[in-house]
Amino acid sequence: MPYAIYGKRTGQIVDGEPVYDKMFKALGYDGIRVAKLADAGTYATREDAQEVVDKKCKEYMDKGWTQIEIRKVK
Repeated sequence: MPYAIYGKRTGQIVDGEPVYDKMFKALGYDGIRVAKLADAGTYATREDAQEVVDKKCKEYMDKGWTQIEIRKVK
């Protein structure tokens, strides 16, 4: 089963105001939240998804602006 990266913003500054999301949403390959799971970026293994998180999301996670989860796609 493929894996997808889910995220939510926890205080990320957008247009000068902090943004807080209530729910995790799937992320596309570009790191933007998508409305449909069919549009989400999928990865063959959890390790592949973790590599992407480590490369692209580490800075935001370290600042406390984002929470990330890797989940199986159903």
